[in-house]
Amino acid sequence: MTFTFLHSIKTDITKIIRGNNMNTPDA
Repeated sequence: MTFTFLHSIKTDITKIIRGNNMNTPDA
């Protein structure tokens, strides 16, 4: 459960860092 929680945060941070990189697929 902790892994999923951390993964969710990592995904959110990645999206924020990428910003307008809408062409980049979510991995």
